[in-house]
Amino acid sequence: MLTDLGDHLALLEANVARNGLGGRAAARVLDWADRGTWASLEADLVIATDCAYHERLYEPLAAVLAAACANASVVLLGVTRSDTGPAFYAALRARGLEYRLAEKPPDDYSALLAVCAAAGFDGKRDVRGPPWPPA
Repeated sequence: MLTDLGDHLALLEANVARNGLGGRAAARVLDWADRGTWASLEADLVIATDCAYHERLYEPLAAVLAAACANASVVLLGVTRSDTGPAFYAALRARGLEYRLAEKPPDDYSALLAVCAAAGFDGKRDVRGPPWPPA
């Protein structure tokens, strides 16, 4: 399932068709500000990238990720250092979510995070702030 805002749905559907995924993938509206579009979100794997790019989106995104973590076995989130501020990580923690690097970042700019409910990770980790050391 591929998701985006309603005004992007036609383009998303065209890309599904263009890539021959019609029988394997579907496009669906998911608006972080509209709980009705994601309250019943069910997925085994959630992959999102470049979505924590504005502070006003942090809380709605954290709410969607919390719902996804309640039903998904894996949530992977691609973020960038310049777009994803400390308030995003605070919004995750406020929703009872933790995160850790899913793999060693290729550089100091981007990271792939695994996100899950607080009890989902084993071992010690520091989740008080962004995954990068302070600049």
